[in-house]
Amino acid sequence: VNKRIRFLHTATDVLHAWWVPALAYKKDSIPGYINETWAIIEKEGTYRGQCAENCGTGHAYMPIVVKAVSEDKYASWVAEQKAEKAKAMAEATSDKAWTKDELMERGKKVYMTNCVACHQSEGQGLPPAFPALKAGPITIGPVAGHIDIVVNGSKKNPVMVAWANALNDLEMAAVITYERNAWGNDTGDVVQPADVKAAR
Repeated sequence: VNKRIRFLHTATDVLHAWWVPALAYKKDSIPGYINETWAIIEKEGTYRGQCAENCGTGHAYMPIVVKAVSEDKYASWVAEQKAEKAKAMAEATSDKAWTKDELMERGKKVYMTNCVACHQSEGQGLPPAFPALKAGPITIGPVAGHIDIVVNGSKKNPVMVAWANALNDLEMAAVITYERNAWGNDTGDVVQPADVKAAR
């Protein structure tokens, strides 16, 4: 709060519009281009907005939340994030063989953070753009195909992006294990980080 904040806006798929009414502006987010805006927020709190561009079937699931905190709270948050990333990197690069239960627990968190908007909380998806993962051909088919589509994205459906640059090997192994064993899929498959690393 009480500091000039610079916002950079872009998009990976289609045109979006970043809009938080309390911050008094709306700015387009355009693939391949970076827009910038500035704001000074005077009070701590949560400021809510919405994508203001009809950007496709996922438009209704694009809320925007800005949390404004003091400089001290922000510094503490940055330190926590750095510590968590260092711990996650150490875990992701270790040679540990993860149990199914460990991967399922982590995988659910990864799924609820990164996948749920498109594929929904029970894996039912939003066909045809976002196919169902519950009893889906990818999630109950050959595990190599499942790893490939998470790591490299889909060549048939460009809405499914590659996650290789956004998630580490452990996170991808966990979410694939989760998807193959949640919602009644019950394949029993356990994907290790080494399996994902080999597919990169």
